[in-house]
Amino acid sequence: MEGEEKSRSTSGGITLRLFTVFAVAAVSVWANHEASKGFDIHVSNEIADATSARRFHMLFVADDRIDRMVLSSSRAAERLLYGENAQNRKKVVKRVSITVRLSASDQPGSTAFFAADAGNCAEQCFCYTIYVGSGILREKEDVGKVRRVVGSAVQKVMAYVWLSDGDGRTPAELLDGIADYVTLASVGGLKVARVPTGEGNGRTGETNVSGSRSRECWLAEDPGEVAAFIGYCECMSSGFVARLNEKMAEGWRPEMVDEALGTSSMRLCSSFSSALALASQSTSDACPSWRTWTQ
Repeated sequence: MEGEEKSRSTSGGITLRLFTVFAVAAVSVWANHEASKGFDIHVSNEIADATSARRFHMLFVADDRIDRMVLSSSRAAERLLYGENAQNRKKVVKRVSITVRLSASDQPGSTAFFAADAGNCAEQCFCYTIYVGSGILREKEDVGKVRRVVGSAVQKVMAYVWLSDGDGRTPAELLDGIADYVTLASVGGLKVARVPTGEGNGRTGETNVSGSRSRECWLAEDPGEVAAFIGYCECMSSGFVARLNEKMAEGWRPEMVDEALGTSSMRLCSSFSSALALASQSTSDACPSWRTWTQ
């Protein structure tokens, strides 16, 4: 009897020690997770349709997938917008709040879009609403496609979170184009960016991009065009995006684009169309990521 009691006591002690070890490990993992993200994340599922809301919860909320999307998207945006060693220059972000709703138009669509809720966030807090077409959340839609669509929207949100806006004075066309570039480069949106076609592009006041243009390429109305040009500039001058983002943290001057490039943006703009044509024919590996998603 005494031996059995000692055995049970020993077994209980081992169990307690193992439990303590696992508990400490779990707390450590949680603490590291909290420290790594550096900001609070709040995701609110406000989809009114019960079926769509349930599917969104199952695919993104139940296993914290959307929180992980926010964190991985944040790291990707930071890497592109700040470079590898820019801790002292980064924006201070304390909280990111994302609300998910069905779009008012209720279009099936394969894309999600978002809007900033500027009035609902305090300083250093960034609030966005992602609008998802009801069709993308229907049971027949492939899970991978649904996650890609929402993941792309989350990535773009985080691009805007970390993007400097020149105290609100940077042209919206440039900010939108940089956000598109960050999203494409981060989520592997190959062959997605639309690029200027030159002749027949339908834009008033612009000529073929291989000749002169009345506006800089980074002021094009189509964010896809700007994104492609930003990728071209990054190809020609590595680190351009991070340098421009750093400069815009101090305010905005049009000359910043040339300063970040180290050359004339108008000169690169005029060579853009020719570079696209050469990229489709060349077998060179120079700037492969840009070549791939502009072909």
